[in-house]
Amino acid sequence: MKSIVTTIISLLLMVPVFAQNSSTTSELVPLFVVKTSVEGGMHEIIGQTGKDIFHINKETGEVKLLYYEKYINLSRQESSEDVAEAGKINYQLVISSNEVYLMNINTGVIWYLKSAGLTHSKDKFILITEKK
Repeated sequence: MKSIVTTIISLLLMVPVFAQNSSTTSELVPLFVVKTSVEGGMHEIIGQTGKDIFHINKETGEVKLLYYEKYINLSRQESSEDVAEAGKINYQLVISSNEVYLMNINTGVIWYLKSAGLTHSKDKFILITEKK
């Protein structure tokens, strides 16, 4: 029953988006973007059908990957601009096609998920820095 509910929630969270294919400007390629809510509860599960499922604590930014019926904690690189307020939603998780991003919605700091192998044991969120 839980897997059916999770699948239904995942399908409802999918938002179709279209991007232009680099080969021609008139051809549109369907992409999917799934993101957590910036309202409501502090915990949320997010994923795409047939892909990885994540659990996020939207207050602390802690993200876990559900992998073969157990959670793997995903660490992230530190940033001096990563500021979180207690008791408030501070983070949003976004899945775009095959990429996973974590964003601090207060400061705009963004990380991408770098996968280090099939077991996901060394997966980590890597800080995206602006070129200056």
